[in-house]
Amino acid sequence: MTRTTEQRQADFKKVWQATHKDYRGRLADGSLSVLGYAKFGGGLVTAASITDAELSERLEEATRRLAR
Repeated sequence: MTRTTEQRQADFKKVWQATHKDYRGRLADGSLSVLGYAKFGGGLVTAASITDAELSERLEEATRRLAR
């Protein structure tokens, strides 16, 4: 699934909101970041750097978590 920049930002914000505060934050430039899953390479990821596969997986989990 190809997302526009605006859609990636919106989807990533949902993921960021559903992520525990110990695993999310902001970079020095103010952009939102989360700790990436190890199976996707780990490290800090932003809306611009997260892979489509990881974003899709995390968005599905975030949607379920936020719906509770």
